[in-house]
Amino acid sequence: ARPNSAPACATPHLPTMAAPRDVVGSAASGFFSLFSASLIAKVLMPYGAVGIVAANILKMVCRIVVCVMLYIVPALTESNGGGGWGALRAMLPAPEVLGAFFVSAAATQASSLLLYRPLPDILASARHLAVGVVCLGVVAGAVWRSHGRQLVRDIKELRGR
Repeated sequence: ARPNSAPACATPHLPTMAAPRDVVGSAASGFFSLFSASLIAKVLMPYGAVGIVAANILKMVCRIVVCVMLYIVPALTESNGGGGWGALRAMLPAPEVLGAFFVSAAATQASSLLLYRPLPDILASARHLAVGVVCLGVVAGAVWRSHGRQLVRDIKELRGR
């Protein structure tokens, strides 16, 4: 018999024993699948396709929570005595980019309410589109100012491979 393994006849798909974290993750995933199926059958089925989509969204959110709690948080807290949070922060956009994004989202919504909704004609549509294009330019400019050098460096590195 192989060390650290279950009998091959009992679990032919598992060549070695899984780590406890993987077993918990698989069990949680199975639980959320059963939970989703029962949720579809009992609560969301009267809503038809929208209910099925809502149940799948809920199941995916639950899977994300399980993965974050079982894999990401321990990896961040174990590496360098908890210093792994810097790697997570490095993946987030700069505060200027987030600010530009939220301001442009608010401007687009205001444009929709003030310019487009009162009288949806071709001129109102053009104005609303122009606001969207300006917002896109503002966000793109903020991204370029904050992350442009890194983007160019990463593209050069990828081309070099």
